[in-house]
Amino acid sequence: MRSSFLLLSFSVLLIGHTVFADVWPGYHNTQQRTGATPNYGPDCCSTACDVNIQLSLASPVIDGANQKVYMQGAVGPSGPWNLWCIDANDCSIRWTYVLSDSMPTNGLVMHSSCAIYGDSLIYVGNPADSSFYCIDSSGAYKWKYKTGDRIRPSPAVSSDGSVIYTMSDDGYLYAINSDSTLKWKTLTTASSGKYSSPTLSPDDSTIYVGSYNNKLYAIKADSGSIRWSYVTGDEVRTTPAIGIYTDTSTLITDTIIYVTSYTGRLYAIRQDGSLKWSRVLGGNANSSPALDVGRGIVYVGSDSTTNNRLNALNMSDGTIKWRMVLSGGPRYSSPAIASPNNLIYIGDASNTISIIANWVDSGVLVCKKTYDWPITSPVIGGDTSIWFNGYSYLHKIKCWASPNSIEEDKLNFKINSGRNWPNPFSKETRISLTLPENSFVNLDIYDITGKLVKTLSANYTAGQHSIIWDAKDNRGNKIKTGIYLCRLKTNSYAITRKITVIK
Repeated sequence: MRSSFLLLSFSVLLIGHTVFADVWPGYHNTQQRTGATPNYGPDCCSTACDVNIQLSLASPVIDGANQKVYMQGAVGPSGPWNLWCIDANDCSIRWTYVLSDSMPTNGLVMHSSCAIYGDSLIYVGNPADSSFYCIDSSGAYKWKYKTGDRIRPSPAVSSDGSVIYTMSDDGYLYAINSDSTLKWKTLTTASSGKYSSPTLSPDDSTIYVGSYNNKLYAIKADSGSIRWSYVTGDEVRTTPAIGIYTDTSTLITDTIIYVTSYTGRLYAIRQDGSLKWSRVLGGNANSSPALDVGRGIVYVGSDSTTNNRLNALNMSDGTIKWRMVLSGGPRYSSPAIASPNNLIYIGDASNTISIIANWVDSGVLVCKKTYDWPITSPVIGGDTSIWFNGYSYLHKIKCWASPNSIEEDKLNFKINSGRNWPNPFSKETRISLTLPENSFVNLDIYDITGKLVKTLSANYTAGQHSIIWDAKDNRGNKIKTGIYLCRLKTNSYAITRKITVIK
């Protein structure tokens, strides 16, 4: 294949992938819990390094500014129970903070992921002593707040860092001020067993959280009063994700909350509490949904005695785009999405991590790797890596070259600056390519912040072809003047270019 080539005609320079400072600062990355990032993820299954963290079903988070990874877990089978700070490059231990002298006596249950605020504060719930901790980035204790029961979900932090929200097994959602005082607490259910983490609306005004009394709650951030609750078909053990969907026919924009009930139904609920649609997944749902808003796809895992799957559904109406069978049920794992290279990562209870590519109407397994224990939710780093926990080890998978280095190695291409392919351009530009083989071709165009604005894709035969972009986004609107990143991928190759749009 090295003698094959892809000729891409753009009078632009090759650029590297963008690394964002926070990288992956909390459960499912954003406070809207989308599970997606504009960073590239790996397209290989090569283990870079491991850390022996015992008996934890927490998921890691990544502080990109300081190149640190945080997770809680035991030193050994009998403790102590630590907050771990790991070097994101080589997996060495930078420091540990002892949360408890012995491990929690909770059995095999989910444990709280951390939430990072800025590059200095780490918040985490400790299931061993039912307390919520604030630790600084040097490993120094700041404060703790004791709740009425163990804390298993992951916290959410307001955009200004003034309030932290966490659920406890006592059935309350707590709003804790950054000085460790209680702002308010709201009872969602009296039953035990809370896994749903709070999700913040984009304007910080509402917190959404699931409960064991078969409800999704919308709670006012200023007072803790309940705006509304929606009754689902069973317990809501997963964390809701918020996506903004625009109907291309009416151009009406909706803010939609996506959440699953335990019996395996995915709900799309409007911000006023009304149902947009729901869909049966065909198995239990312990996996929180992840959103590729640019492509309009929601991904969610489901498991049963016969079918363990990653499901890809249209965000607009819940129709199934495709399903992929997994090695085991994604009992402790929710999908993570690397938007630029269109890859999805998910673990399962058969101890396997899978890397899956989405090709519009099907999912293609890129690779998978099996470890010794069930896999928790993976997170995506800023260096073409993913991190995930396997109950006895924290693992890192990394491709040992950046996406652009991989492209340079595989492709023999030329940059054509001919007049027929203008750059900068105003009305339209033509992308010419020569394919060495039949292939599905996907062209994603991002703005400089990493937001997907346009996707052009089709199946092509081997030979010369042209793709025309009219400088409009996926909604048909003319895009703004500026620099855009064009990511073209075939079945075998990928390449990124920069292009400038002018009025």
